[in-house]
Amino acid sequence: MNYCMNCGAKLTENAKFCMVCGSKVGETSSADPAVPASADPEAPVREVIYPTGSPAPAVPASTPGVPAGGKKMFRWGVLIAILAAVLVLGGAAFWVFTSGVLEPAPERFVRMHRQLIDPVLDGVCEAVTVDRKDLSKDLKIEPYLDTDLTITAEIETGNSETDKMIRDSSVTMRMKTEEGEPGLFGFTLNLKGSDILNGTLVFDPDYIGVYLPELDDEYYRIQYSDLEKILEDAGVEFDLKDLTGNLNAGKSPLSIDEKELRGIFDEYLDVFFSMVNKNNTKASKETLSLPATGEQVKCTVLTFHPSAKEVTDMARELLEKFADDDRIRKMVRSALEYSYSFDPSNSYWYSDADEYVDEMMEEYDKAVNNLWQDNRDAIEEFAEQVEEKNICWKIAYKNDRIHWICLMDEEGNGLGYESAGNVVQERQDVLTEYQKGKAKKLVESAVKLSGKSAEGTLRIYRLDSGDMRITYSIDLLNRSGLQIPYSELRVRYGDLDIRLKVGKEGKGSQHDLEMKIDGDTVKIGIYSSDTKSTVKAPKGSGTRVTIDNYEDIIEEMSDKIYELLYNIAG
Repeated sequence: MNYCMNCGAKLTENAKFCMVCGSKVGETSSADPAVPASADPEAPVREVIYPTGSPAPAVPASTPGVPAGGKKMFRWGVLIAILAAVLVLGGAAFWVFTSGVLEPAPERFVRMHRQLIDPVLDGVCEAVTVDRKDLSKDLKIEPYLDTDLTITAEIETGNSETDKMIRDSSVTMRMKTEEGEPGLFGFTLNLKGSDILNGTLVFDPDYIGVYLPELDDEYYRIQYSDLEKILEDAGVEFDLKDLTGNLNAGKSPLSIDEKELRGIFDEYLDVFFSMVNKNNTKASKETLSLPATGEQVKCTVLTFHPSAKEVTDMARELLEKFADDDRIRKMVRSALEYSYSFDPSNSYWYSDADEYVDEMMEEYDKAVNNLWQDNRDAIEEFAEQVEEKNICWKIAYKNDRIHWICLMDEEGNGLGYESAGNVVQERQDVLTEYQKGKAKKLVESAVKLSGKSAEGTLRIYRLDSGDMRITYSIDLLNRSGLQIPYSELRVRYGDLDIRLKVGKEGKGSQHDLEMKIDGDTVKIGIYSSDTKSTVKAPKGSGTRVTIDNYEDIIEEMSDKIYELLYNIAG
């Protein structure tokens, strides 16, 4: 066994350098305490006994190849090199496993679709399972507002006097909707330069407050229960109690939480994607020329060709699962209970909500219990056509950016979505119909984004009255007191031309809306103060309006109401 002459470590066979101290085999450092640096090169060799008990080879008093301190530097260099190698190899391994390079084609196909579907499902689940607010909050406009605004209008009626009266009139509104507080809504109607009617409305969880000083000095409050009776007495059948009860329920009308609903969606998606397997899904590297946008994209293409049996089996499992799903049945029942009070005519046909719901659920059960048997022939025929026409589903992507999804037969007929460019230069997204491989655009969107603004166009093709074109430019940093971003918007469709412009004006913001319909023009201007609203709640507890006194109150106001209407009619 050979040993290093410098440090005594064991050496591998044919080693040229020591892996511990870095010394060249056959040389030693003059810094070694066993050999004094001042020793005469011609002096006799000093024997050093090592822990192994074996005498080391003769070592000259000094070695010119290794400088003092080289041992420590070499050790640090080796450690750094090893660490760097670990990081590089580890990073490479992480990229390989997370990039999907080694992921089988079926798993990649499902993952890329999940990337598109999941954000949509999240939004749907959040929307339908959100806790219901109390009635007063439902009547508010969100986000919460706290500003005054003045509305003016210009309308071409063909009567010059009427047009002038409208131009010279305005409505001022004062809105305050704070979290946890009753909503306040004040207004002033100005007719030809004179204020003819002021008022304040209060939206509380238990009542609506009304204050109209030009008609009556008194402040009136109407409980929702009393309002229901008054409407019933007036011949309006409306179950306001059930409505307010549903709005105050504090839970989703579907009686299901967001996590559970998302789980249901995922289960049914899993059934659909159960068709995807290694025998019908392939991956390839291609350079595509997108039919609608014309952009050349080097990307991965995943192609899915299901067989007739796979389509049929999936459809059967999906329909049978749906028919036996008590969770969905519960959701349907809750939705029916919630919807009963929204149709006043239900009270004529059903004695109560339970009778209505029970009858509707019987119809539901009849419809879903035999879904597979009732539709089996149509599904099997469709599945055979999928196989015969060689219908395939393709998804093309690069770095997780999806550029193309299409459902197309062997003749090049089908539907698809294309995405090209980027939002900094201009991103283009197109929904397309393919006829023998040629693209016909259905919907096209183009958007360009900066840190301060967004601008773009949206075009919907082949509608009844031609194409609809929407152009917009939005300031992403500034908005008016109505919480509308400073922007310019134009919508053109047939004889309809709508323009909206929102921007800074004095100390507030100006909103200009112009609509041209069949040659007629309507212009509406809204000026918001962009400062705190001046509306104040009426003083005192007010007089309660009930089924017993509401007619007397209206009769006392009637003369002033007629006078007001006369002034307006002019």
